[in-house]
Amino acid sequence: MYTSDELNMRSPSEYSCLNPVLQDVNGAVIRINRSSKKVAVNRAMKVVNRIKNYLAQDETFNKVYNGIRHVGSYYDGLRVTEATEFDINIVLKFPFHKKCKVQRSTVAGFVQVRIEEDNPSWFFGGTRYSMDQTLKKIVDSDGYIGRDQVLQWWQSIFSRHVTKNEDLFFDGVHCKVTWRTSGPAITVRMKFDDSQEIDVDLVPVLMFQDGDSYSPPVYKRWIKQNQEPKQWYIVPKPLRDNQNNRLWRLSYTDQEKVIMDGLEHLKPTNKLMKRLRDNFAWKKLSSYFIKNVFLCEAEKKKASGDAQFFRNNLGYLFVYFLNVIKLHLQCNSLPFFWDPDMNLFQQIPQETAYNHYRCLERISSKIHRLLDERKRTELNEYIRSLLIGGHSVCVENSISNGPSYRNSYPARPVTRHSYDEHHIFRDNCNRCRKAQEKLSSYNESWCVIL
Repeated sequence: MYTSDELNMRSPSEYSCLNPVLQDVNGAVIRINRSSKKVAVNRAMKVVNRIKNYLAQDETFNKVYNGIRHVGSYYDGLRVTEATEFDINIVLKFPFHKKCKVQRSTVAGFVQVRIEEDNPSWFFGGTRYSMDQTLKKIVDSDGYIGRDQVLQWWQSIFSRHVTKNEDLFFDGVHCKVTWRTSGPAITVRMKFDDSQEIDVDLVPVLMFQDGDSYSPPVYKRWIKQNQEPKQWYIVPKPLRDNQNNRLWRLSYTDQEKVIMDGLEHLKPTNKLMKRLRDNFAWKKLSSYFIKNVFLCEAEKKKASGDAQFFRNNLGYLFVYFLNVIKLHLQCNSLPFFWDPDMNLFQQIPQETAYNHYRCLERISSKIHRLLDERKRTELNEYIRSLLIGGHSVCVENSISNGPSYRNSYPARPVTRHSYDEHHIFRDNCNRCRKAQEKLSSYNESWCVIL
């Protein structure tokens, strides 16, 4: 757990002056309109249910389909801006799942699934059946369930039963429905004539449950509670630069939701961090990475007996988590909550992580300087610029200013722009427009936005 000195934090009361501006930002750009959200959710589910009926024409799908689970930011209550993107797991439960053994692999955060029976069979409708010929293809010669084979089967039944481009009508409103594959997901795009497009990612997952003939390979668990969900999942998410077809990613989405529920300011602070990320276009810092930071801190605080931590004021928690993320970026390391041996930040290039760290370091320093100088109006304007838009910009030569490992990177010409921390970025400012044009020619990892 980080100390106050490491995080450069002061007493919570010193940050309470940030509460009003952060609440204003939440109302202006983060909070989702309830009525539009309800319409978007209802429409998305009508299309998903129609697709589910199409897929039900497939006999094998009917045997293994075990419902849908809403996951992702919307399900967790962490969605920022409009409700136009949803994530849904298509839960598969193979009838021979009790004959499976889930094993921890040599790759942290990933498991393998092996069927411990030479000729698996199942009871379906009270009758014993031999293993479905289609499902036989997903199991290799050693009895392991192949990730790519499951994805190929999933994509093939989708192609056979769901039209690639279809016109539908719901309550008299025309909707153009298209779909495409995107990693392990199939992204369904819905374009209603009277509203914005809605994207839904459908991902096939295998479900298991505590109490079956196996136990989950859990390496870190939240303190067990009676209401803790017993089901858990594995996702066919490939690992970059690893061709092992037997690897499946662990997923405890239901348990994560239980961890976060009831912690008063956890979700509002998480959404502020995501808004900051979005405003700076840091695409490498995924929503799950930010969520993982909050899960780890929630566990640490509970283990240390600080159950009231998330009742601190929003200003304090905003600066606290800004600094926690900053330190993770500084060392380019973020342990996966469910398996600390896995570094989630291994997907972020070092130069990108370093520049994000430098940016957050300057933001934290400026917030504390303005607090010390009691410049409340300027501080509020600065916070708004960070979260709503219009931040000052500068470009740094990462080779000369960065740590020693950067010396291995080839030199690039980097234009230096004068930096004035009192100048707020504005769309109608010629100076800002010229700086933005020059910035657009550089890769994200080579510039710092302040």
